[in-house]
Amino acid sequence: MGECGYHGLMQYWSPMLSMVVAAIVMVMALQSVTCGQTTQPVGRALANADASPAARAQYAWLAELPQRHARRMLVGQNVNWGERARPQYEEFVQAMADQTGGRLAPSVLGADYAWDRVEAENIRLSNEVLKRHWKQGGLVTISMHPENPFVDGGGVRKRTGDDLRLLTRPGSAAYDRWRRDLRLVADGLAELRDAGVVVMFRPLHESNGDWFWWCDNGAADRPAQFTALWRDLFDYCTRERKLDNLLWVYAANVEASEKLRPTDYNYPGAAYVDIVGMDVYADRLDGETVNRNGSYDRLMALGKPFAVAEVGPRKTKGSFDAMAVLRAVRQHMPASVYTLWWHSWGSGITRSKMTLVENPNWQQILEDDWVVNLKQAAGRESLDNPIRARR
Repeated sequence: MGECGYHGLMQYWSPMLSMVVAAIVMVMALQSVTCGQTTQPVGRALANADASPAARAQYAWLAELPQRHARRMLVGQNVNWGERARPQYEEFVQAMADQTGGRLAPSVLGADYAWDRVEAENIRLSNEVLKRHWKQGGLVTISMHPENPFVDGGGVRKRTGDDLRLLTRPGSAAYDRWRRDLRLVADGLAELRDAGVVVMFRPLHESNGDWFWWCDNGAADRPAQFTALWRDLFDYCTRERKLDNLLWVYAANVEASEKLRPTDYNYPGAAYVDIVGMDVYADRLDGETVNRNGSYDRLMALGKPFAVAEVGPRKTKGSFDAMAVLRAVRQHMPASVYTLWWHSWGSGITRSKMTLVENPNWQQILEDDWVVNLKQAAGRESLDNPIRARR
């Protein structure tokens, strides 16, 4: 081809190529934008360098979910702890499957290891339902509400203002009580590890509040105290107990009032956290509520996968539109990889009715194309499915 012919051809094709390139760039940009907000990819390096292949696979899968157009968020249900876990599993989770011919159930199951006194039997009972859900193809998350170790028999809400760093130093009764609780918790997590279960472990949650003994107490160095306690717990579980099945979840409470600290106030550091989360209880889930004082933005800036680690109504219990949660996620928290509905308590007219199945439109949310329900999570192809990769 002569020089004139070449230049003539390029004069024709150059504008076409520019248009094609521009179109490709636009499509790539649109893939990361949802509801007017941009969802940035997050890192996939786990806090525990020795994490199991199953934990790594699950974390990589979770980190990738917000980049999808559909099937990008899991929905979960907490079922309390100990002897209450199995009955609440039947009532709040299995009931959904029964009512829909096995079609619909939450993909994430949450359970507690303790409320106040930590007991091996309660942990074993919680593990029973967690293993059951895992075998069905679901994911699991664990939290705990241990009693205040600074007071013999002190409850989880018994706040004494002690320096949390004392729990990392041998030589006190508080240290001994705390270590006793940690041994039981680690024993339970080891049972799940030996069963092949990956756990999204959420200890010391809502630390920016003022209601648990590990929460903010006004001390200027409280974040340093909390960080020392979190890191000591991390080291104990990962290095001493070799728990390679954990994904570490730092979860704050949404900054619902001026009394609360910012959501990143006690963040213990990227090297000790895998997932960040936020607990939200509100009857109106608008942008002002879920991102008050930058509650969501602060956590997103930490560069970790994000979860709504607890969610539920405050006053509209039993009449809370489940789809309001999904709308809030899509409009204001689009990077959410899972949401976890909290359990109910009480009976009769005092029953709290916090759970997904007790509120309207629970079937609608589990059928929505934004959501990954249990059957979809368990039935995915092995290439991007941690459920199959772990077996």
